[in-house]
Amino acid sequence: MKHLFLITCFFITASSFGQEVFQLQKIDEGGITLDKAWKFHPGDDPAWAKPGFDDSNWEKIDPTDELHHLPQVRKAGIGWFRLTMLVDSSLTDERLTMITSLLGAAEIYLNGQLIYSFGTVSSDYKKEQTRFISNHLFSFKLGPQRVQEITVRYSFNKKNFYLQFIEARPIIQLKLKESNEALADHIKEDEFDSRLRSIQSSFYLPLGFLLLFLFLSFRLQKEYLYSGIFCFCMFAAIILHISALSEPTTVSRADYLLLATQVFYIIGAFALLNGINILYKQKKSWFFYIIILYGLLIIPFYFISYDVSGLFNACFFPVINIEFLRLNILAVRRRRPGAWILLVTSLLFAIIILFYVWTEIVGKNKLGSFFVSLSYFILGIGLSLFYAGEFARTASSLQQSLSEVKELSEEMIATEKEKQQILSAQNDILEKQVSERTAALSQSLKDLKETQAQLIQREKMASLGELTAGIAHEIQNPLNFINNFSEVNKELLQEMKEEVDSGNTEAVKTIANDIIYNQEKINEHGKRADAIVKGMLQHSGNSSGVKEPTDINKLADEYSRLSHHGFRAKNKSFNAILKTDFDEKIGIINIIPQDIGRVILNLINNAFYAVDEKKKQNQNGYKPIVLVSTRNNNGKIEITVTDNGNGIPQKVLDKIFQPFFTTKPTGQGTGLGLSLSYDIVKAHGGELKVETKEGEGSVFAITLPATFNN
Repeated sequence: MKHLFLITCFFITASSFGQEVFQLQKIDEGGITLDKAWKFHPGDDPAWAKPGFDDSNWEKIDPTDELHHLPQVRKAGIGWFRLTMLVDSSLTDERLTMITSLLGAAEIYLNGQLIYSFGTVSSDYKKEQTRFISNHLFSFKLGPQRVQEITVRYSFNKKNFYLQFIEARPIIQLKLKESNEALADHIKEDEFDSRLRSIQSSFYLPLGFLLLFLFLSFRLQKEYLYSGIFCFCMFAAIILHISALSEPTTVSRADYLLLATQVFYIIGAFALLNGINILYKQKKSWFFYIIILYGLLIIPFYFISYDVSGLFNACFFPVINIEFLRLNILAVRRRRPGAWILLVTSLLFAIIILFYVWTEIVGKNKLGSFFVSLSYFILGIGLSLFYAGEFARTASSLQQSLSEVKELSEEMIATEKEKQQILSAQNDILEKQVSERTAALSQSLKDLKETQAQLIQREKMASLGELTAGIAHEIQNPLNFINNFSEVNKELLQEMKEEVDSGNTEAVKTIANDIIYNQEKINEHGKRADAIVKGMLQHSGNSSGVKEPTDINKLADEYSRLSHHGFRAKNKSFNAILKTDFDEKIGIINIIPQDIGRVILNLINNAFYAVDEKKKQNQNGYKPIVLVSTRNNNGKIEITVTDNGNGIPQKVLDKIFQPFFTTKPTGQGTGLGLSLSYDIVKAHGGELKVETKEGEGSVFAITLPATFNN
């Protein structure tokens, strides 16, 4: 009879409350969400929290909905929510955990007693402190009675900044769980989220600095710059997103941070696509400009439509990936080296997006968070692998160039030997002819000897090809460094991936520093090899040998200005006075203008280098001056280049015209300039001399025969 009485009372009580009572029978393993039987009333009266208060005339409402779907709540500014629960006897006096998600300020009461508060509830905007809370845990104990009431005093002033983003943000969502189970689940989720955030925030920053350094080293490759901007924007967006979700934070602050996050995502996406177009030398398509317009409309769209803005923003990155995928497919079809890496990256990104959509449909939020985090840095991993491959291909190209240089040297040596044999035979024939010829042929013999001297000098210049074999080992040395450091960088990038996966931030930074150091060495030795090869090719190159009528004053002036502009372009801080003093009576003479111009340019470059080095010593009152002058000196044309630099030490003065001798630091000179200039002037029948005084400067003088054009 006792059990029958309890059952009867239970049904009578339940029927008296009708549909306005939440039946709390048991707590399932996944918890139970209090999302039914809520009522709302605008205003503020502490009596509304008391048990048994008559709320029959209050408006029925679902507080788990979003704020923009409940305009009456926002219009009210401050109001109360009430929920009446019919609690099973097995749960009375039980301690439970309430998992709370909140947008605004709230005070939560149980049976008239305040059990928890979030922020500061007030109708005054200046006093109100709103909070953006997601899955916050606190413990409480149910009362002994069967009928219990939860009331919430809530405020959200209309002056608060509020936008609708992709994630749903309920006004108030209360979920009940058993205490032990809720605490364990919360620790697991918090640990999982912390690891993901750590990986996200530590990945893009070192990669961005690495790409920026590469751009500063190779400014013509602007794809490094835009890829670096993409990495920095991703890093900033991730940090801002973490800050927006970190507690405590106000709703306005969180929304401003989330809005800034979207801006960085959009800028980063634009930079990525622009960098890929530059990388593949691809003309921007009409779809690219549609994407630009799409991205520019995302931010204004947040203020136009609450319901559609989140979906509008969510579709942006899939649209970006469509263009990214298209560009990579075109590059693979054109057999662009390494393009398959970025193609696989774009395919993986598309697959991750599809998996994320699937998790949202089936409600696996934890797995969905993992896919979102994975999508953040999948592009960064792809870029890292791609540029690692670029470095390896550069090293291989240098190796191939060295092989070609060796082959060229061997061909030139063989040709020179053949020419020497021919020349030796011709000399024997000429000697026999001279002994047999009469006095009448003496003038012809004199002309023949002059021709022979010129031929020997020209062949001597051609013989410089033999020197290329001697510098092969000099090219091999920096090339070995480039190969070694490239291999090390590849291994370090692989280690960086492993350290990123393990969340070891310090190790990632250390590896990034090592990669930057190695890249500096690659750049240094690459420039050294490039300078040696260029100098060697200049030294072994044969001119046409055709003299032309040339205005020597105009030629000297042209190459003076060329040198001056070139030095200022390479060194922004360079500042020297260039003076000219040309003899207008020289007129037109017959020379090979390209060769003599090369000599003048080399001498002026050396003069600028000398005065710039002296200026770096910070001597008081010192003004760097370079003077270029011409004059007709007793039937010979003289071109002089004078500087007030440090001069040339006497102990090395007799070596300066030798090939590969230089007084410049390692990596700044090849030692071929003066040697080449000396040979060119000699081939013109002239002389190249130098006068110098240590600490005061040098004078280089070119003397040429005054062969005037008629």
